[in-house]
Amino acid sequence: MRLSAPQIPFVSTVTGDWIKTSEVTDPAYWAGHLRSPVQFSKAVQVLLQDSQQVLVECGPRRTCVALAHQHRPANPGRVIGCMPDTAEPNDEYASMLLGLGALWANGCAIDWPAFHEHEARRRVGVPGYSFQRKRYWIDPGHTARAESLASPQPVKAGVASEGKPMEATGHDEVMTSLLGLLEEALGAKLESFDEEAQFIALGLDSLLVTQLARMVRVRLGFSVTFRQLTELYSTPKLLADAIRAGRGSGPAACGKPAEKTPCKAEAAPSPIPATPSAPPQPAAKPALDPSRLPGARLGRDEHGRPAWFVPDPKRPGKYLKVESHE
Repeated sequence: MRLSAPQIPFVSTVTGDWIKTSEVTDPAYWAGHLRSPVQFSKAVQVLLQDSQQVLVECGPRRTCVALAHQHRPANPGRVIGCMPDTAEPNDEYASMLLGLGALWANGCAIDWPAFHEHEARRRVGVPGYSFQRKRYWIDPGHTARAESLASPQPVKAGVASEGKPMEATGHDEVMTSLLGLLEEALGAKLESFDEEAQFIALGLDSLLVTQLARMVRVRLGFSVTFRQLTELYSTPKLLADAIRAGRGSGPAACGKPAEKTPCKAEAAPSPIPATPSAPPQPAAKPALDPSRLPGARLGRDEHGRPAWFVPDPKRPGKYLKVESHE
């Protein structure tokens, strides 16, 4: 047999280094190849010294790929297997395609005409169907702020925060101002406004609820927190009632101008009991209307009977039953 030098250089697993012409043409090398231990680890380390090398296992399974990964290559994606690691025959073609795609992704030149050589292509006619040419694209809208900057609106009846005109909605001053703050926070005009709806149902998320609390404090002078807006004053009606109650407890409730000192209720003299042993009787409490409590909801108790419930201040998201003391 005539021995010749290889046209493609390779790493010998006998020496663990690149093959030499004097070795491959020596019959003693091939005799030692049968008897010497396989220096696979040294050969892989030599190949991995070049970061541009792509290692491909052409045999069945992925044994060499697993052994090469044990050497922690800098780019594990450049160690590619072509055959699956299972014995299922249906997995071979898919595994070969994945290996070919990995070679292409790593910059290897693929002979695509040879790959598609035995494929038969034919034209396929589209179905004879007239597609429904209906437009479903959503056009960008215009926020209330952008519209006001583009064209100033004429002054209409109603009161708004910071002197801005608003349309007459049938609400009082507090509710109209609150509606203006809601639309400013949302950045759009509310098409339908339900003062009994929760702020979350009106489109406000947690960030906008926090912004609304700050706007109510600055614009309307009513101190309210994020937690109160989610538990006690969770609807525009509850918040408006609280604002009205807060204003009613101020100087105007005493019948004096705001710039004067608020009046105080005169202290009535304590009644002297007829006898030392007779304790004073507590004053009769007015009947309590549960529906007017902040955040009250109508539900059913453990016996299935109608009952009112209010938010539990100690447990967010929980409710307490309103007990009747008639």
